[in-house]
Amino acid sequence: MSAKFEATFNGVEIFEVEITNDLEITFPKYDLTFDRAAHEFGYPKTKAMLLAESWQADPTNFVELYLLIPEMMRMLVSCDWAEHVLPIFERRSPKRVRHIPRAVVEAARQYFTNAISDNKMVKCPIGAKLQHEAFRAEKAASGYAGYAAELAADAALYIAKSLADRFVDTSTEVSDAAAGAFAWYDTDNTVFPDIETRQAKKDEEYIWQVRRLIAVIEAVQASKPRPPMEATP
Repeated sequence: MSAKFEATFNGVEIFEVEITNDLEITFPKYDLTFDRAAHEFGYPKTKAMLLAESWQADPTNFVELYLLIPEMMRMLVSCDWAEHVLPIFERRSPKRVRHIPRAVVEAARQYFTNAISDNKMVKCPIGAKLQHEAFRAEKAASGYAGYAAELAADAALYIAKSLADRFVDTSTEVSDAAAGAFAWYDTDNTVFPDIETRQAKKDEEYIWQVRRLIAVIEAVQASKPRPPMEATP
């Protein structure tokens, strides 16, 4: 399984990228050998070189990759990242707000799906309402359900913020909040996992996020239904 897309930087297409499910990254129409030779003679590193080096050094460092993917696609995939950890919120939150983050994610997913299909962004008429509701759920989690549930609610809140602010790209914030929720899961406010355990769990979730990104891009490009989600442990 792999995903191909035209990488963009500051809105300009620069090269094609392919990512495999084994987290290998290649540039089908781009010759990095020429760039490396030019760099030895004093030319600055290209965006492709920086991405390849960053990926090789740390396969969980996806910031460079995220910045190359078209924004609407990033936000669509971020809905899945948030959904993956919503059970953490739903198992621990007050009943009165338990449904809110999932409703926010579903509304946002429909919005971004339509935006990609129409190739344009329009103001989301319920964006402000979704943000208000997501904030209410996040506040309830912060006083009731523990840090992991609060972070899971934060992931949905960042998505709602994107809709309320006429499409501010919050995909990186969603990614970090979801990975944090996964890292702190099965703890409460008095029992904290050690740093190494938390980092290992965050890296595990980051890798899942990239594999999910590949699956969603493939489905969108092939006009296929969204692939099913795996259950959160």
